[in-house]
Amino acid sequence: MSNLDDFIPGPKIKYQACSCALSPSRLPDLNYALNPYIGCSHNCAYCYAPDILKIDRNVWNDVKVKSGISKMLSKELKTKRGIIGLGTVTDPYQPIESVVCNTKQCLLEISKEDLPVSLLTKSDLALRDLKIYSDLTRVEIGFSIATDDEHSKFFEKNVPLPSKRLAAAKEFADVGLDVYVLIGPVINGITDKSDNLISDIVDSGIKRVMIDKLNLRTGLSETLERILPGSSVNSDKASNLIKFRCKSAGIKVEDVF
Repeated sequence: MSNLDDFIPGPKIKYQACSCALSPSRLPDLNYALNPYIGCSHNCAYCYAPDILKIDRNVWNDVKVKSGISKMLSKELKTKRGIIGLGTVTDPYQPIESVVCNTKQCLLEISKEDLPVSLLTKSDLALRDLKIYSDLTRVEIGFSIATDDEHSKFFEKNVPLPSKRLAAAKEFADVGLDVYVLIGPVINGITDKSDNLISDIVDSGIKRVMIDKLNLRTGLSETLERILPGSSVNSDKASNLIKFRCKSAGIKVEDVF
């Protein structure tokens, strides 16, 4: 096997045999969670996944590839049916996916059964699999965005710019798929000051937005304040302002979590 560290910049890539592909989901409207990787190299300052999984944040960026996950998924799909949430505690389209293709192989297994899928990602790499998603009878595509391009680099070091995510969302919407934007976490003084964010969402053709009301980990406000003074998390005032702007633009707004 080739050394993927030679191809993927950043933290070391490791492998872990997959013992279970589908986990029961605690999220509303999802029956199962499917996460092709452990850890995430996107390195978002506000990420909550390490705390949920009780993994040391210092090693969260050292991604583990779940080897054999598509074969395990194929076996499990013989008895497990329902809505599958793709990317609940990792991003299925983080950089390693461009080489390993765990997510794509899992999607191909799901497509054989034509089961419903709900994707959440921060990457335009998802466009690679547009045809697979388009062939599913029931699919929901979500792109997570917290701010505009100018401020994204402070909080999301290794993530495609929001403008690229919205461009990808538009391509999914243009073929008739159900697409939404998750605005979250709401960063007070940043998200609500991103004047073009809502207009950019409108221009992308997205008709539905979710606002992330998640109670994030202790100390997050201090972390964000250190990265960019004047920012904090989930101000009700900021969230309400974003809701008002969305509704004024004709975008359906939903709270999430």
